Amino acid sequence: MPDRERIDSIRRDRDAFDAALLALGSRAKGKSASCPWHDDQDPSASILESADGAWRLHCHVCNRSGDVFDLREQGGGAPIADQLRALNDEPRRDRMSAPTPPMVFSTLTEITASLAGIGRIEDRFEYTNPATLVVGLVVYRIQPADGKKTFRQASPCAGGWRLEAPPKPWPLYNRARVLAAGRVVVVEGEKCVHALHSLGIVATTSPCGAGKAEHADWSPLSGKDVILWPDHDDPGAKHMADVQRMLDALPNPPRLSIVDPVTLGLAAKGDAADLILTFGGDRLQASNVVNEFIEDARPLGASGDVERLLEDAIAGRRKVIPWPWPMLTALSRSLLPGTVTVLCGDPGCGKSFFLLEAAAAWHSMGESVALLEMEEDRAYHLRRVLAQQAHKGALFDEAWTAGHPAEVRELFARHRSFLDEFGRKIFDCPKAMTMAEVATWVENRAAAGARLIIVDPLTAAITGEKSWSDDHNFMLRAKDAAKKFGASVLLAIHPKKGNKGRTLGLDDIAGGAAYQRLAQSILWLESHSVPKSVMIDGRHVEVNRSIAILKARNGPGHGARIGFSFEGHALRFAERGIIERSRVTSADSVRKHHGHSPWDDEDKFDPKARAGGDE
Repeated sequence: MPDRERIDSIRRDRDAFDAALLALGSRAKGKSASCPWHDDQDPSASILESADGAWRLHCHVCNRSGDVFDLREQGGGAPIADQLRALNDEPRRDRMSAPTPPMVFSTLTEITASLAGIGRIEDRFEYTNPATLVVGLVVYRIQPADGKKTFRQASPCAGGWRLEAPPKPWPLYNRARVLAAGRVVVVEGEKCVHALHSLGIVATTSPCGAGKAEHADWSPLSGKDVILWPDHDDPGAKHMADVQRMLDALPNPPRLSIVDPVTLGLAAKGDAADLILTFGGDRLQASNVVNEFIEDARPLGASGDVERLLEDAIAGRRKVIPWPWPMLTALSRSLLPGTVTVLCGDPGCGKSFFLLEAAAAWHSMGESVALLEMEEDRAYHLRRVLAQQAHKGALFDEAWTAGHPAEVRELFARHRSFLDEFGRKIFDCPKAMTMAEVATWVENRAAAGARLIIVDPLTAAITGEKSWSDDHNFMLRAKDAAKKFGASVLLAIHPKKGNKGRTLGLDDIAGGAAYQRLAQSILWLESHSVPKSVMIDGRHVEVNRSIAILKARNGPGHGARIGFSFEGHALRFAERGIIERSRVTSADSVRKHHGHSPWDDEDKFDPKARAGGDE
């Protein structure tokens, strides 16, 4: 009988288990792996440690399981009984040494013959060292009769070859051409390397597929122009992100760019080889199109980020969405893609009217808008929208509405279509939402393509005991969603309790430092119970609202204040002009300036004046 102690030692050897799994071409990550016994599109097997310490693979789909000996047999090795018999036949001194390595084959021909039992060998790829011309790794692409393609690796060893990958780091494929080329395309899989080579394009890949980039030696690409070409799926994108990290870490990192697989018009999982196949035998057309995609690859790295911003601005993809009020747009430039704007103001100052008017204007411009109304339901806010669209504030008055049924119905009929369209952009809250839930809503709206995302008011969301942490996490998620999808997020926030009418400063915003630090723009809407008569172009104008631009990271208006009139008969805002004031130059100018009364006698409005903010 075979030596039980020796068998158990091998079954508990994680390195031996991993080597057998890798030889089967299984994609392993953490405690999950793709099943080698069936066509496993997504990893459905678990790597488990038994009570006796043995490592096993169990598939939750086909319900098969096995240890290292089962995996070796599945990979073309000897039947389990023969493996155990061989262990028993070893000299005693060898049994106490390291676990028995996989079977040694004298030649690659023998390996090829052993793999024939798995399926038809469609390709054999040799990784040759260009300095020694010695083959250090052979990859077999096998198509079983009743399953998905699978791969096996063979490497040289003393006495011949083994069905396992060589020691790490693994070599890149096609190294001779890579070393001689100035520009190289990195793809996923040897098939894609050969497809690009047929067009005269030098390419390479790391062995063993996606998720193994860290195990390869990427130094042959140092200092070159490298184009990353991911497969059209999430694993392909993640793999190329790993490749980018490995290349960026080289002592002489290459200049990187990346092909966007979405632009290729391929189905899910499509790759470079699939694209070339679409041209049939027309190599000239294939070459022209593929080279055009390579030339248009998006630059990566620090300069690539800047170039992308510039090119997006030139092409009109990166632009400021205008507020309905020109001076506010010019001074704040707040609604660039990837930004968060905070609108603060006391309850009752008109923030909701302000945001509804703006959102309706953006919708009419053809921009995609999403509003989360945290207080009152959608019908309540749509009634406000109707009053604004009809320029009839009385529509929000129950007594007037009851006394003018014919006019009310005529105005409703006139604007009904707009209410139906715009109403689809308004989301209300049947139940209270936490900050995390609001963040998820923002992320979902951004992913759905909303260009302008409004939360009114964010301070109605539920926070936990560590509210500062909730605020910080929310802002990080909102900024990330805005940047990822090119959206602008607008947050209505109240001042701190007890500060009503006292100050206008960043420290007075409810919610702590997260908003003042992480928002690109902060606007403060202030209501003036007694309208102020000011001079604009030599004439007196009354204003009852003002907006102070407390922060304008992307605009010139930091510190400026704009006068508005809130017109009660229409529930709309009219922009009047810019307050002209002398520049304050002290180190704490922003705090001092925002703490003083904004309505000193010397304040004047000038629609043509430049904003005189503090730097």
